[in-house]
Amino acid sequence: MKMNDKGFTLVELLAVLAIIAIIGMIAIPNVISVMDNNKKDLMIQDAQKMISLAKAEIVKDREFRDDPSKTEKSYPLSVIDKKGVVETDPDGGKYDRDKSYVKYIKSQGYCVYLLGSKREIKKSKDSGAACIDEEKLTSRSYVFDR
Repeated sequence: MKMNDKGFTLVELLAVLAIIAIIGMIAIPNVISVMDNNKKDLMIQDAQKMISLAKAEIVKDREFRDDPSKTEKSYPLSVIDKKGVVETDPDGGKYDRDKSYVKYIKSQGYCVYLLGSKREIKKSKDSGAACIDEEKLTSRSYVFDR
């Protein structure tokens, strides 16, 4: 009888599966990390859009700008974003438009609190101040909660 040589042996198949498992153990966490960082960056871009929208509101709000006794004012997302520029969060849900806001403090700058469906962006971790300059709005300077 002649033996049929076609196909792979069990050892060869197990070796290939072991290699695929090792590659998966290395690659999957890295891919997840990159995707999570991209979502955080998108949320930071949304926070920067909110600051721009708040600046436009401050320009319109002459009473607030000219009154030295008024030092801070909060602008909810539902008020400053009538056109829906900042609407869908990076996780596929919607931002809470009533609880997300930009607070402007004349002496300190802008403070953003952006509440998404799965995470939120809050005040700076690096500085103890409640608000920071918009130039410091980076993924390293803000705390993200899941």
